[in-house]
Amino acid sequence: MSDHLLSLRRVSCNYGAVQALNDVHLKVDAGEIVTLIGANGAGKSTTLKAIVGLLRPEAGEILFEGNSLLRIPTHKIAAMGIALVPEGRAVFANLSVLENLEMGGYLRNTAEIRQGLEYVFALFPRLQERIKQVAGTLSGGEQQMLAIGRALMAKPRLLLLDEPSLGIAPLLVKSIYEAIDAINREGVTILVVEQNAHLALKHSHRAYVLETGRVVMEGSSRELENDPRVKEAYLGEV
Repeated sequence: MSDHLLSLRRVSCNYGAVQALNDVHLKVDAGEIVTLIGANGAGKSTTLKAIVGLLRPEAGEILFEGNSLLRIPTHKIAAMGIALVPEGRAVFANLSVLENLEMGGYLRNTAEIRQGLEYVFALFPRLQERIKQVAGTLSGGEQQMLAIGRALMAKPRLLLLDEPSLGIAPLLVKSIYEAIDAINREGVTILVVEQNAHLALKHSHRAYVLETGRVVMEGSSRELENDPRVKEAYLGEV
């Protein structure tokens, strides 16, 4: 058994002739918030897709609770306790807020769905106010709340978040990150991909920096926040 909830060992992935990930290693321990930071095209989203089986690595190993995920289909990875909130949110635009949330709990019984809804509405009261509203008419920030809420309905042990602050009004970004912290305090482990390095480092325990498909730095979020190279490249400080 692996000591880590999730570990990637020497993972390489290609998109056609382009190498998207090259020898990537990372680990996430139970109870942590770990962040991946890096420029556009660094391989951050590719890493999440590889974990949930949307992209198959050419080499390397991906383990969840010591079990290999490499030959397991995406829906079974979800049933194992891993939920992905994709970049761009991908809510069901023609369904109501409630219907979207119920879709997230499709593996749960009626009592668990009711419990899940109570939890999501306590976390995001705004969603309860808009329970009958069609998801496509929500603001970007509200759709992000809905996408996270839908993922939580599956009661994941590991939550993967891909660019949760992208294209969202600053006030709602603050609410979303406060919710991410609260979800983590409830015992859910989180791996978050984020272009806003300030936010990512402020709301995480450890971080990895990806550049052109490789991990170039790793450490506690405080260490990386204070590292001159990170300050210059990602925090806009010299």
